[in-house]
Amino acid sequence: MGEISEYYKIPVANIAEVSGLLKANIGEIIGITMPSVLGPFRFEVVTAEADNFQLPIYDGGNYDFHVDWGDESSDDIIAWNDAAANHAYAGADTYNVVITGTLVGWRFNKDGDKDLIHDISEWGVLDVGNLEAYFYGCSNLTISATGSMNCPDTTTFKNGFNGCTSLTSIPSGLFDNCTLVTSFFFCFAVCSGINTDLPVNLILHNVEIDDCAHMFNDCSNMTGDGTAFVDQAETHGVTTHNNCFT
Repeated sequence: MGEISEYYKIPVANIAEVSGLLKANIGEIIGITMPSVLGPFRFEVVTAEADNFQLPIYDGGNYDFHVDWGDESSDDIIAWNDAAANHAYAGADTYNVVITGTLVGWRFNKDGDKDLIHDISEWGVLDVGNLEAYFYGCSNLTISATGSMNCPDTTTFKNGFNGCTSLTSIPSGLFDNCTLVTSFFFCFAVCSGINTDLPVNLILHNVEIDDCAHMFNDCSNMTGDGTAFVDQAETHGVTTHNNCFT
């Protein structure tokens, strides 16, 4: 074999750098979109005494996930009616729950253990599905997570966070990766704890939206007049935004 031309030689010191660039840009180089890896879904369960927490999963969802319950125990869930989805906590405490895997379908709908879920610190793998009322009635829910929920096939957020009275603000970019949503009907209704203005471009990427009626109904402590939100909604061609803020 002949010698390698000087033109093609790469200094040894730069090989690691070149390798890193190739790995970081391989999708662009070969012309495909590389799938992003979602982190875990993280949230708190707070109990005042020994209590059970039932994950709000349902028949028709898609489940194959591992849950760390935050009390040195964990389970693998593959079906909505898996007995392990109902977890017994031994006493009063704040438990940091971590879920990894596939979780499509999540719905409290003013029922179950809605008052035991507290702060969500990372959306990660949670895909709420398409049955609406996902966190409806979760009176102690707060959201410290930044970035968007990951719900690529969800078309409705009707009553999504209705009655979440402990929310004090709506995270910026919350719906950026939920681009097929058409309805936010009553989504944040009765979130009386919200005491800030709406984030800029809350629905920037929700170009399919056609209904935001009563979206912020009875959010009595929200600041701002909502003009920018309504303007953006109308830009998307929203046909129904009556009583959006009342």
